Amino acid sequence: MGGKVVRELREHGVPVRALVHHDDDRAAALRAISGVEVVVGDLTRERTWWRPWRDAAEPTSG
Repeated sequence: MGGKVVRELREHGVPVRALVHHDDDRAAALRAISGVEVVVGDLTRERTWWRPWRDAAEPTSG
């Protein structure tokens, strides 16, 4: 999800869990938004993202 989508969701009160590939400045910017949880992972390596997403209601890609 891009930062714009995350901000829109938060403006509507939707909690967000964002999967990022690198823990960089963009990830830090997402963490700075109240109500956003950032998870670092690689979609090609399931073990890096499966556990944090297992309780997510409906993961969304953007």
